[in-house]
Amino acid sequence: MSLLTFGRHWGVFSNKLTRRLARFVRTLETRRQIAEERRMLASLDDRILKDIGISRVDAAFEASRPSSDIPADRMPRDDVITGNHRSQLHRTCGSAC
Repeated sequence: MSLLTFGRHWGVFSNKLTRRLARFVRTLETRRQIAEERRMLASLDDRILKDIGISRVDAAFEASRPSSDIPADRMPRDDVITGNHRSQLHRTCGSAC
């Protein structure tokens, strides 16, 4: 295998690896956000839960779900950077990204 061929294959491999690593990081961040939201939901008092139309039992059930139980609409995707991640990216590296 020539160096040029190896370089071409390495580029494809590194792009896939980079995308998978980015998805893994986004998944971890999503799991952290979901866990925080569930903790906050569990801490709400009955009056606030009633205002938003959720019973104490429903709130307790949702709060007891593991952070790995991510709703399908919040699963990170490989092909897009969501608005939230895009803003985090710009905060991290500014306009250089």
